Parts: sequence; C-alpha cells; structure tokens
Amino acid sequence: MSDNIFESPRLRYRGIMADDLDALIAWKGTSEQQVGGSGGSLVPVSEASKERAMERYKDFPLNVLAVEKDSGDVVGQVNLRKGTWPMEYELGLNVKKEFWGRGFATEMVSWIAQHAFSNMTGVHRL
Repeated sequence: MSDNIFESPRLRYRGIMADDLDALIAWKGTSEQQVGGSGGSLVPVSEASKERAMERYKDFPLNVLAVEKDSGDVVGQVNLRKGTWPMEYELGLNVKKEFWGRGFATEMVSWIAQHAFSNMTGVHRL
C-alpha cells in the first residue's frame, strides 16, 4: 500500500469537480441507487442547481469520489458532514450499482473512518 492518505487497497480518492456533476447526478438519480439513501436529483438538472450542489459540498469537511485504481472508473462517493453534536460527523456513502457486491462499500467506510480519526482534528464520533 502507498503512503498516500487518499488511497485504500483498491481505490484512490479525489475531490469532486464541477465536470463530475452530470455523471454523479445521473447515477445517483436512479431509483435503485436511491433505495435506502437520501435520494438524488431529477435529470436534467439546471446549471444553477449544479452550482448550489458545489456550494453545499464546500461545507463538507471531506467529500470525495472513490476511483478504482486498476480501471480508473468512479466506484462511488463517500463524505463526512457535521453531525448534530459537537465533534460528531455523519458519514455519507453511495456506490454505483455496477460495483455492488464486491466489497467497495466496506473498503470506502473503513478508509474514511480511519482517515477521519487519524487525520482530522476534533473527530470524536462518526
């Protein structure tokens, strides 16, 4: 394993760019992806909605896309946002359907929990 803190065994993690939004909205907006989740956007999405999304993402202490090292494909999104109580954070996770059942969600949650407790100041609870 690399010394890069934005890597796990099979994944690299990178920030979400404005150019990622169309693809992100498209796969998060399907009914299967929304089961058990917080929902997605209807498509097409206006440019103003995309700008608001990017502004909201700035409030997240950590919000990244998980990219498979071997293929370069985006596997999903994982993030931390402030919780209800001081020093508490909520974890958000979404894995693209074609990657379900292959252990990527487990790897992403394990990585973000380790990253939060090891590298972020003031994280006491996820």
